[in-house]
Amino acid sequence: MPVYFFENSMNILILCSMHNNKEKLLNILKIISPFSEVYEALTLEEAINTAGAVRIDVLFSETSINENDPYEILKEIKVFNPRVNIIFYSDSAEYMSKAFLIHASGYIINPLDQEKVKEQLSNLLYPSSIEIVTFGNFCVCVNGTYVKFRRSKSREALAFLVDRGTPCTKKQIAACIFEDHVYDRSYQKYTDNILRALISDLKNAGAGELIVHTSNCYSVNKNICICDYYDYLQGKWRKSYIDEYMSQYSWAEDTLALLRYKKD
Repeated sequence: MPVYFFENSMNILILCSMHNNKEKLLNILKIISPFSEVYEALTLEEAINTAGAVRIDVLFSETSINENDPYEILKEIKVFNPRVNIIFYSDSAEYMSKAFLIHASGYIINPLDQEKVKEQLSNLLYPSSIEIVTFGNFCVCVNGTYVKFRRSKSREALAFLVDRGTPCTKKQIAACIFEDHVYDRSYQKYTDNILRALISDLKNAGAGELIVHTSNCYSVNKNICICDYYDYLQGKWRKSYIDEYMSQYSWAEDTLALLRYKKD
């Protein structure tokens, strides 16, 4: 019988050069966290590449990997996801104090077993993540709490960025949320206020890093959030039929029509 089931889905990365430990950890995770996606890396470079391509929620790492300083992992991986939970495992407690000084989520002393891994996953430093819901009414939750937006247009701007999935200019955002209005100086200023309010609301909710702002472009950081729409596009989230998508917004009907077409 399994020791414990984690019913939520996580992206877990195992950074390990020792075959026996890797296989043992893989088997444990299959039992106690069967809905999670588990990735493997033999080197720090492979781990960084994976973290750059996929949002990693939990990283299990040896304290010694390819003669690199294992604590550099924190700096490299957290560039992609500041909320990643890094759990070190080692044959001794030699590096434990240093691990916690640099804010690791946990530390396991070998041998690995189900109880030890379960204990670490039950007490993650960042136990939950940012969740974006698009099927039905658009909403955003942080740690299970709905994000409150002071301006309805800020919420709509975020919905548009999620829908596009790529960097968008302020003019593109304004064209969506203000529809037929001319993008003159007054609406440029209005758009600036909307986006500032959006970023402020997300920061207050603990999700300030969700929006990436470079020059005149804005985008959603997909590596730090869970989104049903993105999971659906990757084939990870299955629905027997598509009936609603961002129901508050008329402009989302084009995406809904495309989703239905691809499904058929």
